[in-house]
Amino acid sequence: MIVDGAKQSIGRPDIAPIVEIRTTYDDNIFISPTHRQSDYYTTVVAGLAVGWGQFRDQLTPLGSFQERYDEANDPDFDTRQFFFASYAPGYTFFAKHPSEDTLDQNASIGARGIFGDLTVNATGAYKLFSEGVAEVGNRVRQSQIGAEVDSIYQFSARTSGEADLSVITHHYDQNFYVNSDEWIDRNYLSYQLFPKTNIAGGVTLGYVNVDKGSNQTYEQALGRIIYDAGSKLTANLFGGIEYRQFVDGGASVTNPVFDLELAYAPFQDTNINLNASRVVANSAEYAGQNDVGTSVSLTISQAIYEKLTLSVQGSYENYDYGAGGGVGGVQRTDNAIRLELAAAFHVTKFLAVNLAYDYWHNDSNLSQFTFDDNRVSLDLDLLF
Repeated sequence: MIVDGAKQSIGRPDIAPIVEIRTTYDDNIFISPTHRQSDYYTTVVAGLAVGWGQFRDQLTPLGSFQERYDEANDPDFDTRQFFFASYAPGYTFFAKHPSEDTLDQNASIGARGIFGDLTVNATGAYKLFSEGVAEVGNRVRQSQIGAEVDSIYQFSARTSGEADLSVITHHYDQNFYVNSDEWIDRNYLSYQLFPKTNIAGGVTLGYVNVDKGSNQTYEQALGRIIYDAGSKLTANLFGGIEYRQFVDGGASVTNPVFDLELAYAPFQDTNINLNASRVVANSAEYAGQNDVGTSVSLTISQAIYEKLTLSVQGSYENYDYGAGGGVGGVQRTDNAIRLELAAAFHVTKFLAVNLAYDYWHNDSNLSQFTFDDNRVSLDLDLLF
């Protein structure tokens, strides 16, 4: 790698074996409003990550998939350079519903390079899995692919420009759901107004391709403020207006969009995180329609003697299927509440044991999408 005309090493190759064993009790595996079916299921994941540089903190947790890339990308790229690729297949088997057994896939790739005043960060992830999806009211098999290239160029000590390109795909095995591929181009011009405050203005251009209904284009006019007071407090807020058009018919629609990320550490080993967002997304259940999702979540965590971390997370989500526009005409509103209590015990540097309880309640004006779900999971993670 060449940086400012000189070679710069990113270290020797590093191999990280990955092992995860997770056992879960779920009292409503099909998230059904009636005739709830419970089961115990176990997921065993094993794989490898291979790379150069400090990449280990870039490995995505295997127990979850980031459905959407963050609407507000943090421009504060650090100076670490790395490259890695990981692959970790997993098998999930059910005690009472063997027909739900699945072979899952987890793969990711990432790299960061610095070329003078230009920093480029690239990531990609693929996941094939099954889970309950509130929008469709059932457990579904799906694949998700996300790829993103972010770049930031430092024009001066205070001024920088960003260009971010990404693609996000959602595909379902069941052919009556709507598959989508979304391309996003987001650009910012930012200015370091004060030592701790960065302001930016930008535009986003997007295109959504669907296999049912109308394809869509959209534009966003955005403003962003980032406040960084060091280890105590950081805040990242962006907001603006989105203009969305339906290519094959349907009225254009305008919606406000925003994303807030607030992190506060009042004491040592105590972290409080507040997140809120409003986004427009293509509906997987209703061809030709979108939904507007508004959510807020609060997470409080406390580390004890560097071995045990206790956390509680609560969230509220609202999905309005009439506000997103389209030609479907379905008037549906969902309100979801989730609560998670977790304890993570770091047995060694490489081994962690996690115990979690997750409560999920979804209330919909269409009764077939109202449900309650309780899950308890025990997770063993090994990352050598």
